[in-house]
Amino acid sequence: MSRTAIALLLAAPLALAAPAAGARSAFDGAYAGASIAYSQLDGDASTTLAGNTASGSLDGDGFSYGAYAGFGWTLGPAYLGAEANFDLDDTRADTSANSTTIRIGSEESYGAGLRAGVTLSDFLADVLIYGRADRQWTDMKLSGSLANVAPLGNETDRRVAWRYGGGVEVAFNSDLWVRMEYTRTDYGTLLLPGTTATVTADPEVDRFRIGVAFRFF
Repeated sequence: MSRTAIALLLAAPLALAAPAAGARSAFDGAYAGASIAYSQLDGDASTTLAGNTASGSLDGDGFSYGAYAGFGWTLGPAYLGAEANFDLDDTRADTSANSTTIRIGSEESYGAGLRAGVTLSDFLADVLIYGRADRQWTDMKLSGSLANVAPLGNETDRRVAWRYGGGVEVAFNSDLWVRMEYTRTDYGTLLLPGTTATVTADPEVDRFRIGVAFRFF
């Protein structure tokens, strides 16, 4: 057998294996998407009136609508990505304490963070299971009224908080992804000082989100 034929026989397996070894994961690259989320707002709130403090439990819900964009890398089954988001929120909650009605709402929010997870390909579609941690800037509005009549004012505070959670993303093809995820954000203590009563609240928001994204690079 000639040296040329031997070289071709040796090179053939390498040529066939090269595309598979260098194959791009469905979750590699830049993407952008839109989402809708059902949110639950809970936590504690209190009113100090005439030196007496009473507390109540916040309970409410709503929906948020947002957009997100990011970039992801895979190394074998491991995944690491960075992502930014913007959301418009309509989640509200209220409670009563010391004859005072306390209302709180989550409004616009934006932030950025990291996702890390593992990819699975032994299914009908490629799957990414991930956890996430984000830094979020959210406008929270706190208001109160005495006996549902006398307003105590309102205060909008831009809160900086960590958002944690995780989810599952499915790539139906290399350019279309659908995700389902859960996140929780603790916004700390909000204060509404007043001459008649002082209102405080410690809201936490749980979100259950569905999103659709397209890869563009």
